[in-house]
Amino acid sequence: MIIYINDQEREVTDNCTLAQALIELEISTKGTAIASNDEIIFRAKWESYTLSPKEKVTIIRATCGG
Repeated sequence: MIIYINDQEREVTDNCTLAQALIELEISTKGTAIASNDEIIFRAKWESYTLSPKEKVTIIRATCGG
């Protein structure tokens, strides 16, 4: 199925969870916050959160600097 990650079309397995999609797409989760359809998905729910076709996922990574 097609989902959108940071406005880029990506293909993942049908009915996969957010955690499965991150593994399939080889996306690092270190220092990462994720929102879906403008709602934050807490890390504890990534394993149970099932994605829908054309869902819009936003991945934000923490950065350090000065």
